[in-house]
Amino acid sequence: MNNYEKEDDDYSSLLLKSTIDDINNEICNKSSYLEENSSSENNISKNNNNNTIKNKYNIHKILNIKINNISIFSNIDIKYLSPTYEFTLKELDIIIHKLKGYFFQLMTGKNSNYFISNIIINATKKQKLYILSEIYPMIDILAINEYGSHPLQTLIEKASSKDEIIMIINAITAKNKFIEIAKDVNGTYVIQKIISYFNENFRTKVNQIILNNIVELCNDMFGVCVIKKFINNCQNQECIYFLLVTFINNFVNISENQFGNYAIQIFIDKIALNEKMLSVLEQHIFLNFLRLSVHRFGSRVIENYIEKLRKKKKRKILSILWDKGYIFQLIINKYGKYVISKLLYGFNSENRKNLLNAFSSIKNNNEINLNEHSLINFNL
Repeated sequence: MNNYEKEDDDYSSLLLKSTIDDINNEICNKSSYLEENSSSENNISKNNNNNTIKNKYNIHKILNIKINNISIFSNIDIKYLSPTYEFTLKELDIIIHKLKGYFFQLMTGKNSNYFISNIIINATKKQKLYILSEIYPMIDILAINEYGSHPLQTLIEKASSKDEIIMIINAITAKNKFIEIAKDVNGTYVIQKIISYFNENFRTKVNQIILNNIVELCNDMFGVCVIKKFINNCQNQECIYFLLVTFINNFVNISENQFGNYAIQIFIDKIALNEKMLSVLEQHIFLNFLRLSVHRFGSRVIENYIEKLRKKKKRKILSILWDKGYIFQLIINKYGKYVISKLLYGFNSENRKNLLNAFSSIKNNNEINLNEHSLINFNL
């Protein structure tokens, strides 16, 4: 079992005499029929028929293998088995029975993981539950495995019953490794699949873990992808309110992070039409407006917010910045100039001209450095 990745060219000794004549005969008959009729088809049809014959040939070998050395699967051209090949129920029952005890090894195999994914696609509820029960203790390992994460995602996509969903949720949250999985280059996709495919009512455990670790996930390269997916798929008002409170309490920290700023932007998009929630967040945006406007990542949050504003509010912000003498300071900053551009977008040429004419007078005034001590708190 430990040498399943090594190639074994001489596997003929592993083939049994046919004990499943009904399936073998069916396969041979179909292959012969395709071969006899391929000459009457065009080139595309010939290629399709040849692929079908090859698929059947590989299945024929798999059905007749005595699984006492898992390395046999590296010699059966499993990677060439069409992902659209549809197993019959008889084939699936026999194959799953033969693979008992080997699913973890096959799911983490470079080629064999595709084969297992194909089995899962065609499997019944009972068969999928059997596979899940076998890999249940190792799901956290599969989730972060380069190859194992793919068939695991297929299991999530094809989960069609409450039993399957509950088993997957329990397994992924069982060992307190959820955050580790969410921040992993492979595991992040597994968590995102759970969020996308499972109803909120079934993923209460997942939601709670995410909500309790928002800041850590937001400030991580792969964790923020989970947060973005979570925000886009969140319909529960309590969860949305919890997100709002967390973002408010950690607004500057998350906004100035190279990954976290994207989470804030997605959340602003989410609540853009909810005036009550947006007004609460606005207070913290205005409180830190100047600081974030001249920050590499924070300015992206400000720009995203400005895009949601009407001209009236844009004009009011410009007026306050103008009166306080901060316009010129922003316009000469490599990040602040884009914030001003966003504020000016949508105004006619005359308004912009008047603003530009005022820059000369502002420039002659004493320039004020934009730092923490010069930030203003203004209410619009």
